[in-house]
Amino acid sequence: MNLQNRGTLKESRLALCKRNLEGVVLSQNKESLRLCENRSSTVCLDGCNAFLSPTKQGKMQIHENVIMHGECCNLVAFDIGDHRYTAVESHESHFLEIFSKLKEMSLTTSEEKVMKMKMAGFTNRKIADELFITTSTVKTHLLHAYRKITPKKVAELKKLK
Repeated sequence: MNLQNRGTLKESRLALCKRNLEGVVLSQNKESLRLCENRSSTVCLDGCNAFLSPTKQGKMQIHENVIMHGECCNLVAFDIGDHRYTAVESHESHFLEIFSKLKEMSLTTSEEKVMKMKMAGFTNRKIADELFITTSTVKTHLLHAYRKITPKKVAELKKLK
């Protein structure tokens, strides 16, 4: 499978990467280049490989709501022959329009981070762990953000989902 020549995948919001079993990146699509930067011919240790364990042929690994390169993502990986293929869906690109609406609501950086993670399905505990804050702080950020979101803005956000 040549990921670069598959037109439907090349323009996808999925970040696609092909590596050899030693972890050397052989090819990336446009979204993978955006998310991970160019890793061609290098061993990638800080992206999706950080979440993956060695697999057996035909076995698939699925990881949901992981933080990769500062973005909340879902990750699928599988090995075929001497290659490992990964597909990463970034919630960041999926919710880009929704997140742009959050910018209009005058949220602080912390409130925006917490809201993004909450909208991506994270629990308060998971948000706290990922941001190295307490669950009380998460609740405070959410409370302040909710106070800033008017009923009109809530209706706009619901339309986008």
